[in-house]
Amino acid sequence: MTLGAIGWTVVHSLWQGTFIAGVAAMAFGLMRSRSAHARYLAGCICLALMVVLPAATAFTSLRPLRASLAPRLMPVVDAAVDLPTLAWWASVLVPMAGGLWFVAAAVRTVSVAREFRRSRTLRRFVCSPAAPGMRAMTADLAAQMRIRCPDVGTNPDATVPMVLGWRQPVILVPVDMETWLRPDQIRAVLAHELEHVRRNDYPVNALQVVADTLLVHHPAARWLSRRIRTEREYCCDDVAARAARNAAEYARALARLEDARCQRPLVVAAGSGMLLDRIQRIVGHPRQVLTPYQGAAVLALTSIVAVLMLCAAMAVPQGLPFGAQLKRRMPTRGAEPVPTGPSFPRRPAPGTDEPPLTPREAPRAR
Repeated sequence: MTLGAIGWTVVHSLWQGTFIAGVAAMAFGLMRSRSAHARYLAGCICLALMVVLPAATAFTSLRPLRASLAPRLMPVVDAAVDLPTLAWWASVLVPMAGGLWFVAAAVRTVSVAREFRRSRTLRRFVCSPAAPGMRAMTADLAAQMRIRCPDVGTNPDATVPMVLGWRQPVILVPVDMETWLRPDQIRAVLAHELEHVRRNDYPVNALQVVADTLLVHHPAARWLSRRIRTEREYCCDDVAARAARNAAEYARALARLEDARCQRPLVVAAGSGMLLDRIQRIVGHPRQVLTPYQGAAVLALTSIVAVLMLCAAMAVPQGLPFGAQLKRRMPTRGAEPVPTGPSFPRRPAPGTDEPPLTPREAPRAR
């Protein structure tokens, strides 16, 4: 695939992702009183569409849509922004957008590979099994959740509890976690991690990381991805709060986990996410979320932006060489219109055998 083709895929992903983000905002506004799991599923579907639609566009190039819309959009776009100039900029910027996306995706891939290697290192070098009391507590919670009990180990590099692996998951906890958390708080934190295991969040998060890499250029995709991770933590917080039998105690445990996480900011686990929002939600004072009216306003705004971007993309011909000039086939703005009307029969010019030009042929002769 050439840089031009990648660039046009990026361009189409901009208006597609913008519209889908508006739909997601509307869905979150309408579902604000629903469960966190329902909002999580809606966000995952929207993020998947952000990846699938540009990929489908790359293979189809929207040929049927372009054939029907381009003849109608070209005069409109030309009257607004000067189509030849827009086409020249597109022939220059679209390949550059493809190259910049390729570089950004490569950098993001290297960063993800480092994090993956670090997680495998943490899992491989488990220092020792957790304390018997913590393992018994984990087995009891796993039996209640009807899942296979994962191994629980300690690692000095694990400053917060975390789940690693999918087929054979392992819960890593800090070596001294029992010294700064009470038993009911430990039970709530372990329930949070076991809920991640029960929901298969590890492979889903891996797919989300792939989507983030492919959509590294889109701000709306980053917003949606953050919202999905927040809703995922909300789902596990609900289970952890019930396991603690005291939501305030679990909120205090999260605050202590955040203090430990600040020493290792790259760790993603129970103490991660928008902690203040999570604590406020647990104690019954959730933050203000999008209302249905605000979601509708966001959807209307993103729809307008998406339509404008789609019109510009459909009007500009694809496959133009770098720096190509588009030959104007329509009158320029402010120019006198070409006379139109019924054809008049030619009359011989005085003193000649040639008939004079008709009004329709005169501009061509000039």
